[in-house]
Amino acid sequence: MMNKRKTTQKTLFTCLLSITFLALIMQVYAQKENKPASVSPNVTVPGKYLVLNPDQLKILGFESNTTGLFYKNTRVDRADKGVLCLYFTEKVYCSSILLKKNEAIPGHSAPENILKKQKLTEYDFYPVVVANLNGSRTQDFTASQKDPNQKLLPVQVNMADLKLGKRKDVLVFWFKPTEALKESLKGIANVDGYIQALPANK
Repeated sequence: MMNKRKTTQKTLFTCLLSITFLALIMQVYAQKENKPASVSPNVTVPGKYLVLNPDQLKILGFESNTTGLFYKNTRVDRADKGVLCLYFTEKVYCSSILLKKNEAIPGHSAPENILKKQKLTEYDFYPVVVANLNGSRTQDFTASQKDPNQKLLPVQVNMADLKLGKRKDVLVFWFKPTEALKESLKGIANVDGYIQALPANK
């Protein structure tokens, strides 16, 4: 009887030890799986940039479809070259066209033809710098050299959300934070909490 009880206790102890060991392995595996990928291009410091989805970008004047992201707006503070056109496609990382207010878009390419048909917005805000997460600028429409510490609103766009083929990069559009811009985004975010100095070009 005593030997049978010892055998039962030993078996029970072995089972508990195995279960504990298995649970420990599962916990370590789960932690490994849930660990964020710090090298992902979509990972940023929380709250650093205002992240907008494709629908929210329309509030700022952007249009997107399966071929690209497009922007066409009148720069009310510019007497010359008062229309800013931008497009981003799978093949073209970033392209800009500056036009006089009555000047037609050339229409030499498919993206330009899309821009020709797109409605011209007349917001008093527009992106003055287009950069990536590292701060490297692909477009710069502001005299940043004269005012390197100017305060702007960075809007982050994850290109993967637009489903443009293989584009998985992240762009940051730096806007002058006008009152009209703040009002447009009033229901989405507190713009003042994101306004910051434009970082140096890298």
